[in-house]
Amino acid sequence: MSNDAWRLDPADVDALVGARHGDPFSVLGAHPVAEGVAIRAFVPHAETLEARTPAGRRLAWLERRHDAGVFEGMLAGRKTPPDYRLHAANAGGAWTLDDPYRFAPSLGEMDDHLLVEGAHRRLWERLGAHLTEHQGATGVRFAVWAPHARHVSVVGEFNDWDGRRAQMRKRIDSGIWEIFLPDVGEGARYKYEIVGPDGAPQPLKADPLDEINVRDLGAVIFTSGYRPAYRSWVRFPDAFDDLGFPIQHDGASTAVPGLHFMGTHFLRKRKSSTLFGMGEDAEVVVRTIADRLSQL
Repeated sequence: MSNDAWRLDPADVDALVGARHGDPFSVLGAHPVAEGVAIRAFVPHAETLEARTPAGRRLAWLERRHDAGVFEGMLAGRKTPPDYRLHAANAGGAWTLDDPYRFAPSLGEMDDHLLVEGAHRRLWERLGAHLTEHQGATGVRFAVWAPHARHVSVVGEFNDWDGRRAQMRKRIDSGIWEIFLPDVGEGARYKYEIVGPDGAPQPLKADPLDEINVRDLGAVIFTSGYRPAYRSWVRFPDAFDDLGFPIQHDGASTAVPGLHFMGTHFLRKRKSSTLFGMGEDAEVVVRTIADRLSQL
């Protein structure tokens, strides 16, 4: 067998550079192989890249496979992935960064199970962006439900709005895409870069669970059993995504002030699109209105 059997296939390299890889966590990060542990990273603007211990000792020099910033190297004879950081350099200087692809999933199998069963009662705590500590690092966990998307990246000022840098992991059982980004602070502005089921890139999407984008309600529209055809009579085209579904947070449109949807699938739980679930969701809306009125 060739000594290069562990190296990335050129098709994988091209998919990473094009921000179209269907499973970036399967190739990026540290992976045990027959020869040892392969470490691969995507670091734009880097001319050289090393894997180092947290204390700064060099573990491996990573070869640049693509000028866009794809690197890979081998820790020969090693059985398990190490705790490592990336040290990059170019003509302008050097910098150290933590690799988001060295981290295990930040959501658990129980989250997948409860979401699929429609029994998850605290989705807002799992989806969206949340400052957290994960495997000893502080950062932000991003998660969005996009079961039909081919690819999802999170973009923001923290990565120059570059969809190649934070290509997310798809949790096959639930359709959730997630990634933990170390060193991202609370309140960071972000959106999702999504490739639709037809392979076409969509406009950047605001997170429906991003509190920054939620506007105060001025009115409520009750519906039951939402269908994409609703946009034929709701005359607010900006309130829907390319597939015809409302862009909303807890039913409140994040694009049109005062517009609220009731009866959408997974509004608060899986049964939100049924008569029984809609009644529970309506109770939340009514209670919120009553609370606001009591403060007048």
